[in-house]
Amino acid sequence: MDHPDQEITTQILIQIRDEMRSMGSRFQGGLDRLEVHLEDFKKRFDSLEARMDSLEGRLDSLEARMDSLEDRMDSLESRMISLKVALVAIESKHEAHHHQFLRRLDQIDGDLKRFVGLVNDTILHYADEMDSVRQRLDILEKRVGILPASE
Repeated sequence: MDHPDQEITTQILIQIRDEMRSMGSRFQGGLDRLEVHLEDFKKRFDSLEARMDSLEGRLDSLEARMDSLEDRMDSLESRMISLKVALVAIESKHEAHHHQFLRRLDQIDGDLKRFVGLVNDTILHYADEMDSVRQRLDILEKRVGILPASE
């Protein structure tokens, strides 16, 4: 039969084998858990990558909108400059018309003053003529012997 040493060696070998199997299964379990964690990490990384791609798309869209807004602002600034130039032209034209209108009013004022002066001179002239006619009429009435109407 077997020697007692051989039995102990067999038992030790069996124990070592069992411990190795146990360590192997624990190691395999650890590897399995590690693989699960790694898969979870990959899923999270993929999700993060998808979010980053989505954010990049949104940023690209925002940049395009900003560029569009900048173009519109440039266009509006150009239109404002054009409107300012047109406004200055209209104001200067209006100012020229205003000065011409004031000049014409001054001319009309001068013409009216001259006309009033002429009318006054004419009235004075005809008043002198009427006085002269009255004096002649008085002389004629005295010659003819007609009494003046005031007596």
